[in-house]
Amino acid sequence: MKTRNLAMALLPVICIAGCSDDGDPVAPVGGRGNIMIVVKPSYVNASWQLSGPQGFSLSDQGDTTLVNMDTGRYTLTWGVTQDWIAPAAETNTLVVGGTLVFTGAYNITRTCHEWRRDIGFRDITPTDEQRRILGPEATGNWCPPEERSQGQLPTVPLLFPAYPNPSIGKVFVYFAISSVSHVTLRIYDDNCRIVRTLVKMHMSPGSYEATWDHRDNHGVLVENGIYACEIVVGNFVCLGNIEVRRAP
Repeated sequence: MKTRNLAMALLPVICIAGCSDDGDPVAPVGGRGNIMIVVKPSYVNASWQLSGPQGFSLSDQGDTTLVNMDTGRYTLTWGVTQDWIAPAAETNTLVVGGTLVFTGAYNITRTCHEWRRDIGFRDITPTDEQRRILGPEATGNWCPPEERSQGQLPTVPLLFPAYPNPSIGKVFVYFAISSVSHVTLRIYDDNCRIVRTLVKMHMSPGSYEATWDHRDNHGVLVENGIYACEIVVGNFVCLGNIEVRRAP
């Protein structure tokens, strides 16, 4: 585990009152405890401010562990990050020998019209029938998968790149949710008009796959072009581009 003191550059762990000879944080000593600050999803690397007993105040960003902290009440305020909804501030009490965990789950805020302005209906993330990405993952957006062990549910909703993309027939949309939620999965055209609603229901935690057959809500085949796929899970919104490319 990497360590630093308050005068050093930002690293995941801060040693407030002491570290072992090899630099690892020591177990909390008498009258003290540890504080862990976790940002979800980890790629947001959001800023935060922690305040506590005796005027303690610390600002930093990303996942951090503070060791040998004074016991008492601490308040964690999450920073504002563009395109994301910041979690509400939390206040909790650190007890002797305990570990206090603050977890901030950020939600994406971008709407279809903001998507059209910022990303546009231009690029896609090319994929084949086996869900393999054939080009740069940054094109066409989609919610990047967070790091997690195999078989574990995500801590935030995920929308994986549709496949195959471009699509000459059916296209499959794979997504995952972490808790019982109302889920809406829609297809928009480049004017942000709803073309097709694929999912609109309460769903249990797990991984799911929806299929789009290139038809709108009236059963009519859409024209070739790039469309946006949007998932809404509570306050969480994420979009990605799908190209329809049927033979003439």
